[in-house]
Amino acid sequence: MAITVRPRPAWRTREGGLSATLSRLPGTLVAAAKKSGAAFRLTPGLRAKDFSPVPLIAFLVFALGRPYRGIIQDPQLYIARAVADLDPSGVGRDLMFVHDGQFGFSLFRVVARAMVALWGPAITGEVLAVVAALAWFFAARALARQVAGGGAVWVVVIFAVLLPNAYGAPYPFGFAELKAIPRPFAEAFVLAGLAALAARRDVVCLCCLGAAALLHPIMALAGFGVFVAVRGLQDKRWLWFCAGAGTLSILGGALGLPLMDRLFTAIDPSLQSLNESRNAFLFPSLWPIESFPPLIVQTATIAIAANLQQGRARRILAAIVVVGLGGIAIAAIFGDWLSSLLVVQVQPWRTAWLMAAAGAMALGVCAVELWRRGPSGRMVLALLVLCWSFNTALGVACSAAILALSLNFGAK
Repeated sequence: MAITVRPRPAWRTREGGLSATLSRLPGTLVAAAKKSGAAFRLTPGLRAKDFSPVPLIAFLVFALGRPYRGIIQDPQLYIARAVADLDPSGVGRDLMFVHDGQFGFSLFRVVARAMVALWGPAITGEVLAVVAALAWFFAARALARQVAGGGAVWVVVIFAVLLPNAYGAPYPFGFAELKAIPRPFAEAFVLAGLAALAARRDVVCLCCLGAAALLHPIMALAGFGVFVAVRGLQDKRWLWFCAGAGTLSILGGALGLPLMDRLFTAIDPSLQSLNESRNAFLFPSLWPIESFPPLIVQTATIAIAANLQQGRARRILAAIVVVGLGGIAIAAIFGDWLSSLLVVQVQPWRTAWLMAAAGAMALGVCAVELWRRGPSGRMVLALLVLCWSFNTALGVACSAAILALSLNFGAK
């Protein structure tokens, strides 16, 4: 009978006993760690001190300044719509959902329904709010990179985070809301689209604006307006295309086509008075006087920031002002005075959200660039700070804005 002698494992031999093996184990692990670190090192000489905490600080400031308040106000409508879709014989029988004429214009309904079915309403609201915050934050950073360079990028983002985010009147809405609603997602896509437009990536810009329109068409209007204005200055065919689309829309309304017929449908006077008493923000002519100083401050700040830019970045900032003020004017003329049902429902005054966001970011640009320009630039910056400090006082804000514009564009 043959006997096979197997070699004893190293850890069982006298020369390499268990204690000796364990004593060599730390050195072996350290050597392996060094080898793997050298293999996966992305940048030669990279150290922990090379990582800046500024992005994390900026996002924490953003999140802390917009605490999550739960499923209240607008999130109630969107989460309840998802619950109604999942429970058609229960919540779905509510009259608000039976005669729904709003939620069908957004893909957010489909996303919310799938998430509620998977996690329930409470967790869905939290997850959507966190994702919305992340999307808006990084989209704002992408746009800031196109109007500022180096460390000034985070200065611009932090200014957008800290300054007032309200728009419209009497300030019922704000940009970058930490809520489970489609508005912040649409805003993020618009900001990302404008960043792509500034980088001359027009196809990417249109894709981002299309995604914003699928989530919230009204919030996407501002982005499309800026795109047409910027591209129209370079290629007149875009302006002709928009003119043709507007003509067809008017013709469709005159012919009584579905949805477009509301363009020539006047709101009943009794319903008009009811809306004016309950939803005064829909009618710019009813806005209180303190609603207009922020528009003056934002216009002056964006104009000065545009003067500090070159190329498309300058055109984008100028177009944001034109589109923002133009939307308010359209709402006042065709919604307030002519009582067009479609104009009131489309709410073109909401283009002011982009003007409010860009105004806050523009102050960050001015803070960096004007400070470098010596005494005259710092004087302009001081006047802008005065404007923002008293942005609801018409006399102070208007006077300081005029002085800032005069000194910036008139000083040699």
